[in-house]
Amino acid sequence: MPPARAGPPSPPYSARVSRVHSSLPLLVQRPSVLGPSSDADAAPDHAAADDWRVQAREAVTTLEGLEAALQLTPSEREGAARALAGGFPMSVTPYYLGLASKTDPACPIRRQCVPVASEGHEV
Repeated sequence: MPPARAGPPSPPYSARVSRVHSSLPLLVQRPSVLGPSSDADAAPDHAAADDWRVQAREAVTTLEGLEAALQLTPSEREGAARALAGGFPMSVTPYYLGLASKTDPACPIRRQCVPVASEGHEV
């Protein structure tokens, strides 16, 4: 039999997590990789950014989409083209692409979602 704990029982996990999350400041604004398509869309739509369906529908799945969102290096361009031609299912949400640096190929977030040419070589 486990020893009895002293003090009041702890709240359920979900209550502890929601209490922690509600006390954290909003550190990241929801970026838009695709940009506003009209003046009516210029205001941020937080409901769309929070909706996984919208993020999945607008996910970047092509080399052209990556080039529109990021300034790709020749190595990244070749790696993405090779991965897509080989059947690698690439799908990056606009929110996640918005977290990546548009110009820095060494950005850790960018390196997680943009393949480079050297990844296709056997070791």
